[in-house]
Amino acid sequence: MFLRLPELRGMPRLSLASPEGPEAPRLRRAPVAGALATLEAIAWAVERLEGPDVARPLHELFAEFVRRSLKEARSVGRRVNG
Repeated sequence: MFLRLPELRGMPRLSLASPEGPEAPRLRRAPVAGALATLEAIAWAVERLEGPDVARPLHELFAEFVRRSLKEARSVGRRVNG
């Protein structure tokens, strides 16, 4: 969103680094190294603030979204990164 909306560029921002570990499947290439999707960033922020048990449903939701999106893209012959 930051790259698409010029109105956001002057606002303060907090960057969340991608956590260490195996690379998760992606729907597209990140504009910068370590960038996260919005839901993914929210899940990691909730995990930091509230713990892994509270964040687990968000992580699972994001993983399912990626899984279904990649499956659909492949079924119609679209080239995908994941």
